[in-house]
Amino acid sequence: MPKEKGMIVLMGSGELASTMVEVHKGLLARLGDSPRAVFVDTPSGFQLNTDEISLKAVEYFSRRVNHPITIASFKSRETIGDSEKKATYETLETADYILIGPGSPSYATRQWLNTSIPDMFIKRIEAGGCLVTASAAALTLGPFTLPVYEIYKVGQDIHWIDGINVLNHFGLNLVVIPHWNNADGGNHDTRFCFMGKPRMDHLMALLPEDVTVLGIDEHTACILDFEKQTAEIKGIGGITLKEHHQETFFKNGSIFPLDHLQKGGISKPIPYPTLPSELISMPVLSEKGTFKDREAPAPLTISTNGGDSHLPMDSLAPLVDSLLELRTGYRIAGKFQEADAIRKCLEKANIRIEDRENRSSWYKPD
Repeated sequence: MPKEKGMIVLMGSGELASTMVEVHKGLLARLGDSPRAVFVDTPSGFQLNTDEISLKAVEYFSRRVNHPITIASFKSRETIGDSEKKATYETLETADYILIGPGSPSYATRQWLNTSIPDMFIKRIEAGGCLVTASAAALTLGPFTLPVYEIYKVGQDIHWIDGINVLNHFGLNLVVIPHWNNADGGNHDTRFCFMGKPRMDHLMALLPEDVTVLGIDEHTACILDFEKQTAEIKGIGGITLKEHHQETFFKNGSIFPLDHLQKGGISKPIPYPTLPSELISMPVLSEKGTFKDREAPAPLTISTNGGDSHLPMDSLAPLVDSLLELRTGYRIAGKFQEADAIRKCLEKANIRIEDRENRSSWYKPD
């Protein structure tokens, strides 16, 4: 059976820091037994220390993440030999977890465009894999890429260059900007990936109206889960969605629907899941906020009086999971009275809920 669509993870920085250890572990755990992890060296391929960066990734995964990672080397499309290219392509084609990090976004896009590599990334995600891009690599995934060094260090005119636009394949017209909250400048503004506000305003004005900027704070990960159709924020910061006339911030711990990342999506109400037909057996809130009972057909009934469920566990689980999904939507939207009503409803059926780190689990006491 083929796997469902996987994940794209965008990190603002810290992909090899202690702040992201648990993020890496959690992502790998979602991929089943012994996922094949790969580190791609392209963004730093022009640097004399690029091999040291790759070895650092190998050591970090071995010692901190407790998982092996293989190097897929593609330093330069001009100098890579046929045998090395074949080996790299074969490694990528079987990877479950692809990590790409520091270097130059403009150099990386120049090496990848018009090669098979962007398409390989897409195919691995569609096969249920996870593409993790941080810092320079995260900048490349949209329709446009910010040439950071050229503007910040060399002094070129403010401009965008083409990105590899992997995100568009999954319905997301986003330009990714890591290091969103950078403060390295001290007495001058280096937010927005070292651009500062005046240059960032100029860059925004150059973007088409239908493009949204996704700003990611340092040591922060934005997990785009295409199976669950959710975005989840982990780490020590948050993300900012910036359209031309609107800006929205999501703090760490937030979980929200992926369609919030589409054009105009950040102004949409949170879409609550459609309730399954089985829920006709559950009590609901009246317009006055009090409980009222629906007529429940047998045998799909859950007693709200005696505390006993007449459903076997295999039938009960989808029902309760749907209610918890609905409750999560209410909690994200700040509708805590409605969320609490669902909890009380389940407690009457002798079902207990435990809330931990923006996730809920349930159990039925013996």
